[in-house]
Order: sequence, then C-alpha cells, then structure tokens
Amino acid sequence: MNYREQLLRQQHKNHLASLNQKWQQERNILQNDITTLQNSTDVIIVENLDKENKELKKTIQALTLLAQNRKEQLEQEKQALITLAQKKITNQKQAQELLKELQEKWTNEKQEWTNQEKELQEQLTQTQAENKHQFSRIKEEMKKVQNLTEQITHYQKLFEKEQQANNQHWKDKGELQQQLEKEKESRNKEITNLNQQLTQSQERETNLNQISEQKEIRITQLNQGLKNLEKELNQTHNKLDQAQEQNQQKQTQINQLNQDKGELQTKITEKDKTITNQTKTIREQLEKINTQDTKLTKQKTLLEELLTAREARLQEVEND
Repeated sequence: MNYREQLLRQQHKNHLASLNQKWQQERNILQNDITTLQNSTDVIIVENLDKENKELKKTIQALTLLAQNRKEQLEQEKQALITLAQKKITNQKQAQELLKELQEKWTNEKQEWTNQEKELQEQLTQTQAENKHQFSRIKEEMKKVQNLTEQITHYQKLFEKEQQANNQHWKDKGELQQQLEKEKESRNKEITNLNQQLTQSQERETNLNQISEQKEIRITQLNQGLKNLEKELNQTHNKLDQAQEQNQQKQTQINQLNQDKGELQTKITEKDKTITNQTKTIREQLEKINTQDTKLTKQKTLLEELLTAREARLQEVEND
C-alpha cells in the first residue's frame, strides 16, 4: 500500500469520525435540552416553539444531505483512482492482487459507512421521537427559544466550517499536484541512479565470475602440481633408502631432502589455505553482490509502483 492510498484512507476515516462526532454532539445537546426542560420549574407557553422545532429539523436534514454528498464525492474519487489504477497496472500480477485487496477493504469500509449512517439515522429518529414525546412538556418552556436559536447558530457555524474545509480541500489539491510533480521528477532521478547502480553491479558480478573461474583453474593446477610433487617425493624416498644402504654421505643428502620436503609441504599447506580463504572470500563477495542485486531489484520494483501511483494521482488531478 503506497503513500497516496494511505492518505486517502486516513482522510475517509477522519471525515467519518468527524461526522460521527457531530451527530453525537447534536444528540447530546438535544438530550441535555430535554433533561433541562424536564427539570425546569419556570414554565410559560411559547406559541412559536413548533415553528422553531421544524426549522431545527430542516437544519439537521440539510447537514445530513451535506454529509451524504461529501461521502458520495469521496466514493467517486476512490472509484476514479481504482479505475485508473486498473488501466495502469493490468499486466502486473502483484499489483492486481494489491488492487483486489484494496477493493475488498474499500467495499468493507463502504458497508461500515452504510451501517454507521443507518445507526446515526436510527439515533436521530429515536431522538426526534423522544423530542416529540416530550414536546407537550417542553412546549411551555420559555428558555427553549434561546436554546434552539443557539443550536441553529451552532449548525450554521458547522456548515460554514464544512464549507471552509471544502475550500481548503481544493487549495490543498493544487498544492498536492505541485508536490506530485516534484516527487515524480525526484523518483525518475532515483530510478535512473538505481539503473546505473544495477548496471555497475552486473559488471562487477561478471568480473568476479571471471576471477572465480581463474581461481578455480589455478586451484586445479596447484592440485595437479601437488600430485606430481608427491609422486616425486615418493621416488625421492626410494632413492634415499637405496642411498642410505650404500653410504653415510647419501644420508646427509636425504636429510636435506627431508628438510626441503617439510618446508615445501608447509608452503603447500599455506598456499592451500590462502587459496581456500581467497575462494571463500570470492564466494562471500558473490553472495553479497547477489543480495545487493536482489535489494536493488526490489527497490526498483517499489519505485516503479510508487511512480505508477504518482502518475495515476497526477492524471486524476489533471482530469479534475
């Protein structure tokens, strides 16, 4: 899930939470009014109470319609983003799975919105029924006029804030478009750099493969030389045995040859260890290069996905 999709989901959740909070505040205000009226002892008859109550209901309905329109607008934006993403990433299996997951999640969120909207509507209906039930008792309360006036003012302020939020949304949309342009340019540069790094890594891998092949050939040659040397040593042993039987002078030569043999064997052992360590180092370098190549491939894929999402959002903004 990329940054743009997370931003849209967070905006949807924040908006839904804001609507839920507004409905809860309105319900609490009405419930407090009912409690105040039930506990009031100074009661007079107010002829215009029915009219004020109807105006309040109209205001609530207007706010409900505004919230529904806003939700439909967000749904249209989501659908446009999904359609555009489907056109851009149809041939990418991983992207299709991600898109399917997003569609399922958005469908669940839409159902959750519908359920919450239904619950809020039921709460509003229940509140209105309670208001109607208590209407005969609160009709004579003089303070209701002032409270209803304050509520209407409160709703008007909320509507103005919502209008300001919509204006800010379009302003932010323009700024986001500029930001997308900059990010697109930056991502293109990053992709170019990663491609260059990938090419260099491939060249290094080729060179290391050649070095590895040369080392293998060298190891084979050294092993063959060792076999030949062992064969010569065996022959030397035979000659030394024969010479020892003949005279003491040959013994000195044999001792010298044995000493040479020990030094040569030590050199061979050290050389073999050196070759083994070099081979191990080369293999580790190859493994590191393969790991780095895998990471670079994943980074390139991720950057291509991010670029595709950015282009989709840019196209959406341009269409708007």
